Amino acid sequence: SQEVFRLNRPVVSGLFRGTVSGEDVVALGVPLRVRRTPVFAVRMITQVKHYGDILSDQQVPAGWTITLVDSGGYILARTRDAAIFVGTRVPGALLTGAKADEPGIMDAVNQEGVPVRVAAARVGDWGWVVGVHVPVKTLRAPVRTNLLYLGAGMAVCVLAGMLGAWWLSRRLALEVDLVSSASAALACGDEPCIQPTLVQEFRQVGSSLREARQRGEMAQLDHLTGLPGRGKFLHQAARLAAQCREDSALRLAVLFLDLDGFKQINDLYGHERGDEVLVRTADILAAEVRQGDAVGRMGGDEFIICLAAEGEHARTTAEGVAQRVISRVEAIGQGVGCSVGVVLCPTGQPDLERAIAASDEAMYQAKHAGKNRFFVRELPLIAETPGM
Repeated sequence: SQEVFRLNRPVVSGLFRGTVSGEDVVALGVPLRVRRTPVFAVRMITQVKHYGDILSDQQVPAGWTITLVDSGGYILARTRDAAIFVGTRVPGALLTGAKADEPGIMDAVNQEGVPVRVAAARVGDWGWVVGVHVPVKTLRAPVRTNLLYLGAGMAVCVLAGMLGAWWLSRRLALEVDLVSSASAALACGDEPCIQPTLVQEFRQVGSSLREARQRGEMAQLDHLTGLPGRGKFLHQAARLAAQCREDSALRLAVLFLDLDGFKQINDLYGHERGDEVLVRTADILAAEVRQGDAVGRMGGDEFIICLAAEGEHARTTAEGVAQRVISRVEAIGQGVGCSVGVVLCPTGQPDLERAIAASDEAMYQAKHAGKNRFFVRELPLIAETPGM
């Protein structure tokens, strides 16, 4: 893993004995990058017998031998007598004679003691070498050409493997970045963007994030009405305030609502009927607000709405919502009504905290004026301190 981080690219190990399988294996380490910086390393363990199967599938003449050697000079796979020679060392000349750009050709004596001509080619930057051993007695002039073609074919296979490792590294790094971004969004209370992934562990992380998001949302919703509770409402309203701060054409409006006659409903008909009134009121509010507006239950029989509207239409829009809510709540019957305090922030100064406090006061003014009505208040501009 340290080599993967140091080189910041895929790294292949030499031959070693797997602690779990007890088989001869090699490991491919792939860096997982977040914004081009390696932060994790994924290791893929491969049994070397699979390399032997690949070599055995190659169509080579009788008497020829193909050998795959790791960077330390140990045989990983061999088309002949693999059980005997895998794990043994080859002469150092095989490693030094193999060139990176083209097969190196040399004379040698193979493990069986037979004089051979060897065409050796390096496998990318991994330090591995593929050698094709041809008995000298079978050599003819065309053999050299064949060896070169074989070496070219090996180079193509090596290139395909390197491209596959590069693609795997990029893909995994992208998925790590997506998972980390989703986690950060969840921590900030934003909606996490969780996309399908090829890696089982990342799919499990994605499922956990979705479950955490659902649990978090449920915890922020009022259990009776399904509306956002105080915390979630304030988070949504803060976004509207930021939107109004960025767009000088928008004004922020806050409507604070308190039910009239609700205590009598509980006293005369019981809390079950009172809960029904609260649920119906919540449904009315949810139906009246637009997509992007914020609505929530502040507690008891108090509800709140926050909306952003074009400056010249903000008052008309807020008054229209207040009047419709009053009419529909009154239609619930049994003496239920509501008083609404409406507050409009000045353009360019969407002070949410001040608006909520003022809308609460405006609601009580509506109650004192006879209930089942709304009272509108416009917040004054806050003078800027000179030099600020």
